[in-house]
Amino acid sequence: MDMKTTLPLLLLFACLGSAGFTAAADYDPLATVKEAKVAVSDAEVEDTGRDRAIPIRIYLPESGGKHALILFSHGLGGSRENNAYVAEHWAKRGFAVAAMQHAGSDAAVWKDAPAAKRFGALQKAANLESFMDRAADVKAVLDQLAKWNGEDKHLLKGRLDMERVGMSGHSFGAVTTQAVSGQSFPLRGRALTDDRIDAAVAFSPSRSRNRASQCSARSRSRGC
Repeated sequence: MDMKTTLPLLLLFACLGSAGFTAAADYDPLATVKEAKVAVSDAEVEDTGRDRAIPIRIYLPESGGKHALILFSHGLGGSRENNAYVAEHWAKRGFAVAAMQHAGSDAAVWKDAPAAKRFGALQKAANLESFMDRAADVKAVLDQLAKWNGEDKHLLKGRLDMERVGMSGHSFGAVTTQAVSGQSFPLRGRALTDDRIDAAVAFSPSRSRNRASQCSARSRSRGC
């Protein structure tokens, strides 16, 4: 990982805290406990109100106990399998990770299309409907994880600290992260914000349109 990746990770760990690590002068966000093991399992969240299924991949430390939770949202045309190296690293740091898959902007959009039409299919999927679906997916997944966390005999029973929740994503997933983590949008304000999210890291984020319009009216020499 380069410095652009390391610094946001440092901030996320500082906000949420992680099992087995303490803040110190020699704090290293890339370090993991060598013997740490991670259990990976797949599940599906059913959002009955939207008649929508949300596949997720859960990375859970095998050390037991309760762990802060990080949700991850893939980029355009991706899946819950993406960025596994990041999810595994976080899990080895003592976090529980739930990687989401968003129907309508996932791998299904392009994988069966002819090669010459794949880029166009991806462009078409990058729309407002997909954006709103993604934001709603985050809420639905958080709701379901909280339920599973309280269900007897469920593998997540008592394993999630729902008072310490982080959000992350790449590209379109970064936009999703921004939307649910406090970014303000024209006409909607912060309506998509989920107050359960305490910290966020956006990989390849996008500048808000409000900010972009302000910048266009300024001298570029000032920076933006």
